[in-house]
Amino acid sequence: MAVAVLVGAVFLGWRIIQDHYYVGTDRGSVAIYKGVQQSIGPIALSDVYEDTDISVSGLPDYTRENVRSTINAQSLDDAREIVERLRKAAATGQDQAGTGGDGSSPSPTPSSSSTGSPSPSPGAKR
Repeated sequence: MAVAVLVGAVFLGWRIIQDHYYVGTDRGSVAIYKGVQQSIGPIALSDVYEDTDISVSGLPDYTRENVRSTINAQSLDDAREIVERLRKAAATGQDQAGTGGDGSSPSPTPSSSSTGSPSPSPGAKR
């Protein structure tokens, strides 16, 4: 009886792991993993499911760090949508919502002055 319970628990755990996806890195590229980001001793509980041609080094800094620490996905389709947002981030150099970034550019662009010349400080002699 105890063996049957143990086998059932192991099978249930394996099924849960097989239904989980996340986005991470594999040999310098973005990849979709199937499983969980854990290991039990020398046994990894995930494997690369799909590799991409997106170079991690081509991502904006904040997004790159998020990918390195992994981005959880709700499903395989969600993982693929995350990858497409990462592809856009790599192409534009801007963090994208849904990739750990906020959709804004990595550094703000200074605004230009309306007159084009500096305004005098109060009390300055002309």
